[in-house]
Amino acid sequence: MSDSKKRESNIELLRIVLMLGVVVLHYNNSSIGGAFEFTANMPVTRLVLYFFESLCDCAVDLFILISGYFMCKNNKRNLAKPVELLIQTILFAEGVYICKGLISGEGISVGSIVARLIPASYFVILYIAVYFVSPYINHLLNSLNQKQLSKMLVVLFVILSIYPTAVDMLIEIRKNDFMGLSTVGAYGSQWGYTLVNFILMYIIGAYLRLSNKLIPLKKAVLLLLAITIALVLWAMLDDKLGIVYERVAWEYCNPLIIMAAILLFMIFKQIHIPSNRIINSLATSSFSVYLLNTHLLKYFHIEFHVTSSIIVMILHMIATAIAIYLICAVVNFVYSMTVLRLVRGLESKISFMSNDIYGDLVE
Repeated sequence: MSDSKKRESNIELLRIVLMLGVVVLHYNNSSIGGAFEFTANMPVTRLVLYFFESLCDCAVDLFILISGYFMCKNNKRNLAKPVELLIQTILFAEGVYICKGLISGEGISVGSIVARLIPASYFVILYIAVYFVSPYINHLLNSLNQKQLSKMLVVLFVILSIYPTAVDMLIEIRKNDFMGLSTVGAYGSQWGYTLVNFILMYIIGAYLRLSNKLIPLKKAVLLLLAITIALVLWAMLDDKLGIVYERVAWEYCNPLIIMAAILLFMIFKQIHIPSNRIINSLATSSFSVYLLNTHLLKYFHIEFHVTSSIIVMILHMIATAIAIYLICAVVNFVYSMTVLRLVRGLESKISFMSNDIYGDLVE
């Protein structure tokens, strides 16, 4: 979802991998794919699931980091892009509801159709908020020298990641809400599902672009593996504390999750891939995968496969993620050739939709 016209195929490949990771997260989720629920009494299988969960959990953070990396050098924003995201969110929700109603025979109600006109997607709403505020963030970041920028990032990381995660851990251990103790909100960090965390990840992405800092590839891989193992052990500790849902180990503001996102970005940044049309084209389907994957997972017989051997489970998890991505890529192609083309045709006739709304900002 970056605004950059230059498509770097290594980063486009990363987008694909991240969205496959999102499918894995939903595959595991007890209330969606159900893998965690189905393996509640299978400790070894569950440990493998914990590894994949810990490895993939940085996906959402990394999507925003990538946006910050590419958008920090461009202050031009228009209404067309957020409008397109909202339209696609609404139309896909309506399409899924209508298809389910027709296939199941349950029917379709006007009230339900009207309700789905509200684009209630936390990621979409928060991303659009970052999109609109990002030029002012860019203006601030570009006014700082490298030393000032580094200090600011350290302060933000401590206040918005380390401290609120520590508070969340205290809440888990003491079984007390400690309302008002967190720096994110009165009710805690909300597991990182906040504009605060999205802005932090945007600033981190911008910092990586402005500082041009990279950890050597081999070291980055080893560090990512170490963090993943640490998160698995942390999740197991959450088990001992009786935390089943929304673990601190896997919340998006967790400093280890954020560090994993940074390391994974650095790894792919150092993978040199010539511009590849197939990769670039497939990457454009990532938002469609996000919107549709949870509706498709139930058709992949997850319970049968995760309760088989570990090898079968791993192969099924990977195959399911790839299959869902390819299905959504076909849907995205049809959508792009029909509805999106129509929407962009209408936008071209409405001048204020494509005009820069921040023309007074200095690049």
